[in-house]
Amino acid sequence: MIKFKIEETNEKLTPYTGLGIVGQLLSKTGLSTRLDQLPIPGVKTTPDVSNSDVAKSYLGLLCQGKSDFECVEEFREEPFYQYALDINAVPSCSTLRQRLNDISTIHADTGSSTWKPILLEESADLVQKHAHLLTPITLENDKPYLPLDVDVTPFDNSDTQNKK
Repeated sequence: MIKFKIEETNEKLTPYTGLGIVGQLLSKTGLSTRLDQLPIPGVKTTPDVSNSDVAKSYLGLLCQGKSDFECVEEFREEPFYQYALDINAVPSCSTLRQRLNDISTIHADTGSSTWKPILLEESADLVQKHAHLLTPITLENDKPYLPLDVDVTPFDNSDTQNKK
């Protein structure tokens, strides 16, 4: 028989503490500065939600395996999410969708969106500077691939004991 002890507490538990690590890694990049320097199509004033806040909000979703824009709504009033990812304003799902749609436009002169080269450069720089030795694998097409697996769910087991 399993017995549970239910206690009332003021502690707030969060299932996504691993985002703190993601935020620390993002802080090692120039992603925020570079994205915030880019203009937002059709917007002449400073927006309420910066480009970097949009990018970090969506990255936070992706790190949790969530890709739907609507999923951002549950984090709009979540202080840990904003703190961990250093977000000033979490966008609404419509702002997130519209901004990502706006930047996805392919420019004829570069062949890519305005964000793509920045994301690729900052990602490569982060891996190059902060990852341990990475060994590529070769698949059937003889092209080397680099598997990258990051677990963003750390557990604090400091209060556990082996009981015999």
